[in-house]
This record gives sequence, structure tokens and C-alpha cells, in this order.
Amino acid sequence: MVECLITISRPDSYNSFLLFYQLAFLIPFVILIVYGIRHEYDMSRWLAIMMMASFCFLLGTRLSTFKIDDWSALLREGTWPVSHHKFAVGGLCFALAGVLLAKKVLHFNKPVLRLYAWVLPLGLAIQKVGCLLSGLLFRYCNQHALGNILFCRQYTIL
Repeated sequence: MVECLITISRPDSYNSFLLFYQLAFLIPFVILIVYGIRHEYDMSRWLAIMMMASFCFLLGTRLSTFKIDDWSALLREGTWPVSHHKFAVGGLCFALAGVLLAKKVLHFNKPVLRLYAWVLPLGLAIQKVGCLLSGLLFRYCNQHALGNILFCRQYTIL
């Protein structure tokens, strides 16, 4: 058993996650609005594409965590699985599909994928800071050049 060198307790860590989660949606939203204004996009269509991307991202983070048993229960019985897990890569895939679908349905002929290619990862990076501060990424042992570091909800560094 390795002794803890540093332990920092954060009982209110969930509040920092909520702050960064909201910032992760707000900052890319502002960037997309400014970009749309500068390039004279049709704002009603541009906002609809952004709404579709946000909705599909949220939906994808949940749907991509379902196990096979959860899917069979959902499709056979119509019961929504109880899961508090989220998967960011599933959200990215669904958001990309939502952007492409909305662009096609709304007949939006301006380029959007190049912009979303750096705005979506920016939002994810902001969100991951909140995950780190709240302890959602903890409990993983990693080999670093400085030794083993174990992060847990109490910020224990071994």
C-alpha cells in the first residue's frame, strides 16, 4: 500500500462541474453566433443547425452508454434505462450527424463542418476541466515520468 502524499478534499466539487458544463455550451455558442454574423449567415437557419447539434450531442452522450440489455429493454418494453453515465465521443458522433442532417434539411449551403471541427473539441476541452475539478475523471492509475499518480474524489496524489 502506498501512502498519500497530498490529499485535498473538495465536497462542493459538483458545482464546479456544472459551471464548466454550462461554459462548455456557452462559449462555443457565442463563437458560432459571432461567426455567423461576420459571414452573413441566415441566422434562423444557423440557429436551427446549432440547436440540432446541441440536442444531438446531449442525446448521443446518453444513448451511446446503453448496454445491449438496456437497448433490448428499451425496444421491447419501452422502458428507458436508468443510467447516469455519459460518453463524449458518442455525443460528438451524434452532433456531427445532427449538423449534417440539419444542413441538408434546411438547404444551408454555407460551410459548417470546418467550424464545428474546432468548436466542438473546444467545448469538450472546457467540459473536461470541470470533470477534472469535480472528480469525475478520477480513480485511474497512470504511469507518468514522475511516478504513479492516482486521482480520486479527494484529490489523493500517491
